[in-house]
This record gives sequence, C-alpha cells and structure tokens, in this order.
Amino acid sequence: DLRDTFGITMLHPTISNGREWFDHWGEGAQRSLDWGSDGIDTEFNVRGDGISVIYGSTGADSEQMKVTGADPRMYVRSSNSETVPMPPTTPTWNNVEVTLYAKTTNCGSKLSYAGIEAVCKTNHCPDSDDTTTRGYGGRVLFDGRTDIEKELSHAKDSNIRSYPAFAWTADDGGVTSSDATLIAQNGGNPVYEMPLNKWIGYKLIARNCDNDSNVLIEVYIDKTEGLNGGDWQLVKSLKDIPYSTTNDAVYFGRDLWYDGDDFKTKGSADSAQHGMPITKPNYSVYLRTDDTTGTLEQYYKWFSVREVEPISSSGVINSRVNEDFSHRINLDGMHLTLNFQGSRNFRISICKLNGSVISSDIISGRDHISVDLSGLRQKGFKPASGMYILKINSKTFDVNIPMTICE
Repeated sequence: DLRDTFGITMLHPTISNGREWFDHWGEGAQRSLDWGSDGIDTEFNVRGDGISVIYGSTGADSEQMKVTGADPRMYVRSSNSETVPMPPTTPTWNNVEVTLYAKTTNCGSKLSYAGIEAVCKTNHCPDSDDTTTRGYGGRVLFDGRTDIEKELSHAKDSNIRSYPAFAWTADDGGVTSSDATLIAQNGGNPVYEMPLNKWIGYKLIARNCDNDSNVLIEVYIDKTEGLNGGDWQLVKSLKDIPYSTTNDAVYFGRDLWYDGDDFKTKGSADSAQHGMPITKPNYSVYLRTDDTTGTLEQYYKWFSVREVEPISSSGVINSRVNEDFSHRINLDGMHLTLNFQGSRNFRISICKLNGSVISSDIISGRDHISVDLSGLRQKGFKPASGMYILKINSKTFDVNIPMTICE
C-alpha cells in the first residue's frame, strides 16, 4: 500500500526521478490570494475571479484552503508567467495522478458544469493563447454526474464530454434529483446529488498508452474521508483515440465523446488538433469551480500532483491489460494477457488497497501468458465488489494495476 505525504493511497507510484508537488497549506500564517503566487509556495498560483484563503498551520481549519467566488482557478505550475512559449528549461507535467479532498458547504447557484474538477495536460496561461488551452478535466459535479471533459478551444468555448456516470447512493446523504434527463441517463434509476459538508476524495489520472499515441483518463472518488488512505472507487474512464471519418460512430458513441457537438460546430486556431489525443507535456494542472450567486463555499486539503508511468512505456506489458483493468470487471469472464520476450515466471496477486494479499498464484510462460480470471471464481475466490490492486511481479518488473470488481 503506497502512501503519499498526507497518508493517502497512491494508485500509481511516482515515476523514477519524476516531478512531485504537495500543497503547503499547513505552513505559515493564514493568507488570502486573489491572483498570483503563494508566498510560501511559488508553484501554487491563483487566477480567475475568486478568493482562496489558505489557513496555514494553526486553527480549526489548518492545512485547508477555502475557495469562494464566480470562477476561481488554482494552478500548479512553475510560475505565474504568461510568456509564450515558456523558456525550454521550464518544468512540465504530462502523465499525472492528481489527488485532493474537497468539502462543499454551499454549492451556490449549482451550475450544471460546477463541482470538483481538476484539469491536466494543459497550459491555459494565458487563456488568449488558444493553441495551448486544450486539456482533460475530470468532473464530479454538484448535480450528481461524473464525466470526463476535453477542452478543445477556450476562445471558442469548445468542449466535448463523455457519457456521465453516477456515483452517489441514498446512503451518501445527497439530495435526490428530480432532473428527468439525468434519471434517464442513469437508466431510470434514482440520481443523488453530490453530498454537502463531507470530505470527498478525488483523483484524476491521465496516462499515455499504446506507445504514446492514445491517452487513458480515469476519475476516482473516496467516500471514507481518507480512512486508511482511502477506499478509491473508479467512477469513470475512457481512452482518447485519434478521430477519423471512419470511426465517427465510435468516437461520438457512448464509450467515448458522447457529447461531441462542439467538435463538429466550433473551430479554433488549433482545429487540426481537435481529433488528436493530448499526449505532449504541458505546464499546468489546475482546479476549477464556478458560481453566479457569490455564495459558493468549497474547502480543499491534501492536494498533490505526481508524475507517474505511462502505460506500457517499457513495452513489456500489453497496454490492453491496463485498459481492461482500469474498467469495472466481472470475474465470470475476464482474461488477462501479458506479452514479453523469453521465458519468465510471474506471481499474480490480487490485493486489497492496504496491501494485504487475498489471492496469489505463480504462472510460467514463454513470450506470453494468459490468465483466465473466471477460474478464480471456480476456485472459491469471491471478493466483495470494490476496488483492488492486481500485482504482477517477476525478477525484472513489478506492476500494480487498479481494478474494480463488480458482482
């Protein structure tokens, strides 16, 4: 069980010599920012229209940041400079695991696009440089939806979005929605809004895959307020692939960019890149939320950004493995294939997030191995539905793959 500086579970370890950032909100005196860098941490920059109050090392709200305003934006980047292009030595972010906890005490006007959201693989500084405003956002929205958004052009207000998922239940304490559209999108089942006055764990993970040609984006939540590092549940994931006229139905289908109208109707200075995954590094990771009433109150803590391995960067493991296990699976019919060179012995283990092993086996093969997970069910392996880690070990590599087991 890998833990970060705040004691929160890391689903992927930081890459060797990779960049890490952890908030410094538990240091120094209370301070307020409306624009610019935090004096204690120059990599944390506030922009947009809002006030960020960092409570510092003392008081009941120590180590927290309170956000209010119409459109507050909180950036993790090396500086607040709007120079384009930045100097070649400027640090960047690419494959990242973004983690934070957020508590909303007042959701203000409860705009349809507001909630908890981090955006990665972007610059967005300045907003006027349209060629660098593209990025991926994981949205856990006040109205109960969780989806993934890809910004194509800030100047044209051009965004495409996935089909929503619905993570909340009656037990979570959120208000029951009466929105007929959302209920229909949830298969006619009840929809519950994001619960207020509770710390919600949030992760956005974006990693290049398929030899840096595509990007896998995942959104996780934790409902335990960080107990034992958090019980991280995958809510939404998709793999962004290049668009072509031959895959139009797939690209704008339910499993990818379901809400793709802006792609078809709004151009931008970067229109040639509309249909390409965002695989290159960029300068910013940022948080955003929105309000029109001036009553929004949102608190954040334990915010971190870390560089992690892209999928299959070594070529040892078929990227299909990671893609499959990053989705919800059913043990009654799941196959795992590993591709490699030569003969090897592997230990395949399924573990709880705390690292305890609940199933383990050794398997040998040459050039590839195939594991039929339905066989585990037949052997009496019947774990509860939830988040687990599949560990694959040999003498030459060690891989941890998050998976959500469903009944």
